[in-house]
Amino acid sequence: MNPFKNLQVKATGIGSMPHKDISYICGFILDNFPDLPFWPQLSRVDPHENMLIQYSENIPCIFADLEKKGAYFDMSGDNQQQLLEFYEKFTEGDFEYFRMSPEYAAGFYQMLKQIDVKKAGILKGQVVGPLTFLASVQDKEGKLLLYNEELSDAVTKALAMKAVWQAKQIIQVNKTPVIFFDEPYLASFGSAFCNLSKEKVISVINDVVEVVKTYVNISVGVHCCGNTDWPMMLETKMDIINFDFYGFGKYFILYPEAIKKFIDKGGMIAWGVVPTTEFDSTCTQRVLLDKFQVALKELEKKGLNKQNILDHSLFTPSCGMGTLDKSLADEIVKITAEFAKMKI
Repeated sequence: MNPFKNLQVKATGIGSMPHKDISYICGFILDNFPDLPFWPQLSRVDPHENMLIQYSENIPCIFADLEKKGAYFDMSGDNQQQLLEFYEKFTEGDFEYFRMSPEYAAGFYQMLKQIDVKKAGILKGQVVGPLTFLASVQDKEGKLLLYNEELSDAVTKALAMKAVWQAKQIIQVNKTPVIFFDEPYLASFGSAFCNLSKEKVISVINDVVEVVKTYVNISVGVHCCGNTDWPMMLETKMDIINFDFYGFGKYFILYPEAIKKFIDKGGMIAWGVVPTTEFDSTCTQRVLLDKFQVALKELEKKGLNKQNILDHSLFTPSCGMGTLDKSLADEIVKITAEFAKMKI
């Protein structure tokens, strides 16, 4: 079943927002994305909402560093006992063990309260992607978690279970969950900064999807805010591919066969049509629409059906907006919502 089929405004956001007034930003999101709101990640409210720290609770051997606004791993203690407890909780399906406490996700808890009186039938959540987490967290000697096989498996499973926990909270307020895994690290794939194989990337991504779908029958997406190996991503078990169309759409549409195959199996493409850090006064609705229509025409020339593409499309900003001025972030949200209402 396609939960997006009858949406009037097929638009949502990525996650991070620069606001400090939690009630305001949740209401603003609900007003502009009435059919597909997302809960806001608010690192300016609390450093616990930093992308890495936010999902670090109860992951064995992972520790938050609030001063540096990051996380690190340390396996010098009794790590076997920590791992044993973790795997027991994972095997038992103890979802509360993987919860996000209110100080780590104030926007999530507030959105659950405010969405209850709104018409929105879906709520989008998000989790840091396993590859990004593994490639960003180091030990005190500078060794990346990515190369610690024992712990990286636990982290991947933990992040998947945090998605499940989110989904179950959303279901409790009678909304349909959609969860994205945010993978900015994938923009490094194929470069000197990433020596992972295609098979490894697909395996890790598919692992989190499989864990999530073991417990909840929901749509799962991946967000990448840079260029990557798009045929590889379209080959995964993800239901939604979200990317920075404004910056990298010309590369994405080079793979019409992979796009068609993905859409034909029911996949959704969430086009990041409105730039964030690159946004300026030249980014008018007309300019953004023209850019998107050019891409559609190119795909039509290569055998794809325009209406079929649109039926399997969502629209978002190109990336999160936590580093922007809040008035600019508000403007980008409004433009994204307006774009989704336009006749394309």
